Amino acid sequence: MRGRLRRERPQGTPRWNSLDSKAERTIRNGVRVDLRWILLHLTEETARHNGHLDILRELLDGATGK
Repeated sequence: MRGRLRRERPQGTPRWNSLDSKAERTIRNGVRVDLRWILLHLTEETARHNGHLDILRELLDGATGK
């Protein structure tokens, strides 16, 4: 169809209906986590790595963020 954007999900991509949707796989301790836990964990890890990078940058250039 012309003029319409057709979106296809890659094979194996989960469909999330809500933040309470459970993952198909378990984490290390055998618990099935929900999308809310996954997003929170990703946000936390991203913030942690950004903090590490900021410390390294400050060590390299001597400037601190204010």
